Amino acid sequence: MSSNYLKIENLSNKKIPNGWIICKFGDLFDIKGGTQPPKSEFSQHPQLGYVRLLQIRDFESDTYVVYIKDNNRWQKCSEEDILIARYGASLGKICTGKSGVYNVALAKLIFDNQELDKRWVKAFLETPLFQAPLFLVSRSAQNGFNKDELFPRIVPLPPLNEQRRIVAKIEALKARSQRVKEALEDIPQLLDQFRQSVLAAAFCGDLTADWREQNPDVFEWETTTLQEVIKGKPRNGYSPKPVDYPTKVKSITLTATTSGKFKPEYFKYIDEEISIDSYLWLSPGDILIQRSNTIEYVGTCAVYNGSFGEFIYPDLMMKIQVIEEKATSEFIFYALSNKATRLYFRKNATGTAGNMPKINQPIVMNTPVSLPSIAEQKEIVRRVESFFKAAETIEQQYQEAKANLDQLDQSILAKAFRGELVPQDPNDEPASVLLERIRAERDKLQTKAAKKSTPPTGRQRSKKASPQEAEPVQLELGLE
Repeated sequence: MSSNYLKIENLSNKKIPNGWIICKFGDLFDIKGGTQPPKSEFSQHPQLGYVRLLQIRDFESDTYVVYIKDNNRWQKCSEEDILIARYGASLGKICTGKSGVYNVALAKLIFDNQELDKRWVKAFLETPLFQAPLFLVSRSAQNGFNKDELFPRIVPLPPLNEQRRIVAKIEALKARSQRVKEALEDIPQLLDQFRQSVLAAAFCGDLTADWREQNPDVFEWETTTLQEVIKGKPRNGYSPKPVDYPTKVKSITLTATTSGKFKPEYFKYIDEEISIDSYLWLSPGDILIQRSNTIEYVGTCAVYNGSFGEFIYPDLMMKIQVIEEKATSEFIFYALSNKATRLYFRKNATGTAGNMPKINQPIVMNTPVSLPSIAEQKEIVRRVESFFKAAETIEQQYQEAKANLDQLDQSILAKAFRGELVPQDPNDEPASVLLERIRAERDKLQTKAAKKSTPPTGRQRSKKASPQEAEPVQLELGLE
């Protein structure tokens, strides 16, 4: 659990800033759960008398829109309403900006818009103070939080004017961090371009031009094809049905080589005997080529650097082994990773209209290769890896900076709800007065609602209500 959450949770009325008050969630807010229309009434096309059915995914994308016939059985929301995801992978997600009918995976927050700043409310819902306890009370995919679990949670309430100052400061600081994030987002693409520039220079001879001047006795580069520098032909792997228990045979998955580096943690167990002399077993220095994947990744390769007899490889990969007298595995790996070679694979792949285009054995064997001497190959690999190591350092710094910015946003919220983000103004109306006004207004509304819901008696009741007009039951999952 976040340390920021603990700091806020341990607040007491004696420690909070002047003018603030510690109250409970139920003092300020109510929540109303959604309803679950039957799928038989769903429509994917807008029609007269229909309204949009909002699910959690609708606040992440508009790729799958569902409509439902409008009636008084469903819970509705406007674009101004704040909804909270009740369970699943999006638990605690704050949803707003769409109108329609919302389902049981969402709960609508109800509060006095005149007495609480909506932007401050939304900021509070994003703090660890509100978010962290949700994961303790949400018990399963179809059984999320309810009123009884939320209402006792504490809320550090500042005066209304201070709420507005807090929000203004949060928005200003977040705008600055967002500009930094947007600048950082260019770094991965720039690093990819840098790596490809290094490989392009390596395989046109520019990267080691100075080295050749110092070593004039090396032979000229040879233009050839991959089949001239590998042992035999590329061979596909084997993909039997995996099992969910440990066995003696581990088969790597595509993910093990998608990054261009071999990652041994990505494998599946298979319950079959594989002879120790089978070509399927990987040996150090083997080059694995993805013969089938999306158009972006088809032809991706990696050098196997594990132990012999530890893994076999799947049917979606080919394995090649270089002739040591002609080439090194690392040099051929970088040659196959060069942009020109990757474009060659994509251009010649079959089935590119589908999700898994393929390259076959002849395509791989006829891959063009520019081949210098073994000595120059080793120098090229040394220089490429030196540049790539520098790029990796920058990438690590990028990841750290990105993580720090994400943490910064949470730290801003934590400071805001500890009263440390903006100064207090003694002229502000105390939050205790604000709270009493909110409570009084809620009591008044509850009393009015209770009177309205009292059933009429005698002849008057028979005229105004009938069994057919009874209120429909809503699927509230404990929220109502």
